[in-house]
Amino acid sequence: MSDTEATNEGGWPAADKSSDDSMSEVAEEIAREGVGKLGTNERQNYKYRKLDDILDCVGPIMARHKLAMTIECSDHKSEWRSTKAGGDMEFATLIGKFTYRYKVQTRVTTTFGRASDSADKATNKAMAFATKYAHVITFNIPVIGSDDADASGEETVAKVAQQQPGKMPQKLIEKMIAEFGTQTDIDKLRNNVSVALSMAQNEYADAAAHKTLKDAANKRLAELVAAKKQQVQA
Repeated sequence: MSDTEATNEGGWPAADKSSDDSMSEVAEEIAREGVGKLGTNERQNYKYRKLDDILDCVGPIMARHKLAMTIECSDHKSEWRSTKAGGDMEFATLIGKFTYRYKVQTRVTTTFGRASDSADKATNKAMAFATKYAHVITFNIPVIGSDDADASGEETVAKVAQQQPGKMPQKLIEKMIAEFGTQTDIDKLRNNVSVALSMAQNEYADAAAHKTLKDAANKRLAELVAAKKQQVQA
């Protein structure tokens, strides 16, 4: 490396493009190729985009554009429930934090994963589904239909109850609000907020939690907008 060559964090050569550029190129290429709805739910009679098809599409494209990804999981929960057929089903949930990296520059997407399995694969499936939706959100991949976990249409005794209004854990709400407070990028904040509000509405049907999260998000957004205006005026 010459004395005049620009460097970035850790002594790396300055990137010829940003992580946003690399991610935009990946999204553009995915949009050209598309991901077809090749899976079929036989019981409920609809098509959906399979997890493997999304990963098979995104993986090689990310590699071509030198974009790497790592995952950090938290808030893992697992429980066994009885099925209507008389068997047992493990049900797992977790939060996945995905860091997309181009050289030393990063972007983070946070998603919620849940899955069920009659053996011991529920947690692995939940991680995979969280990964699927991290890609979907990050690269704007249109997905219509249901998760692969519903491909068989298997129902648990508690499944109907899950669709009724519930209560989002306070610890989870506080964690999400704290994550809002750490965001300094408006686009990343909006991404986190979208995941949080979707979870409150779709996973828990908790209107109070949805309002609490939305109010906290709007407060943080106002802070970032004000800070940006001050930087422009300075």
